[in-house]
Amino acid sequence: HSNAEAERIFSIVTDVKNKKRNRIDVTSLDAICKVRSSFQANNIDCRTFQVDSTHLELHNSKNLFSRNSCNNQHKDQ
Repeated sequence: HSNAEAERIFSIVTDVKNKKRNRIDVTSLDAICKVRSSFQANNIDCRTFQVDSTHLELHNSKNLFSRNSCNNQHKDQ
């Protein structure tokens, strides 16, 4: 049981970082793993995910095209 979470994350990483996306940076890979893991834990998928105003507010050019957007957003968490 103690390896189950590590195996889940490893499975996500190998799924995301494949031959077509072998140059993905660590920050992006980390973000994708966190989202997928959270979705799996909460039984959410792309069809059941509810977009709210907070998501839309964060979806802007400042956040999308900033080099450190993910790092800046998660500093206080």
